[in-house]
Amino acid sequence: SLIDGAMAFCREVLAPAREPFVPTADEKALIAKLAEYLKEPHSAEEIQTQVFSIAKESGMDPKQYFRALYGVLSGQERGPRLGPFIKILGESTVRAVLEKVG
Repeated sequence: SLIDGAMAFCREVLAPAREPFVPTADEKALIAKLAEYLKEPHSAEEIQTQVFSIAKESGMDPKQYFRALYGVLSGQERGPRLGPFIKILGESTVRAVLEKVG
């Protein structure tokens, strides 16, 4: 299934190559906003849209924000479409990771 494939990808590709990512103060503030947003359930598309909205409202380049989120979640600079990725990982799991950083 899609979920099994995503979990295998995380376990076999992302986890072994993961390097600690240290976000800037500005990135931490936006990461905290996404963590707050994820306290309630949302669709993958709503999450994707919210990530763009958070970056846009702050004036941060969305590419920078996405890199920071992927860095925190996977240790990589990029990855699969973020909204569905967060849904697959689980919103509460992702929120817990983001709260430790933000």
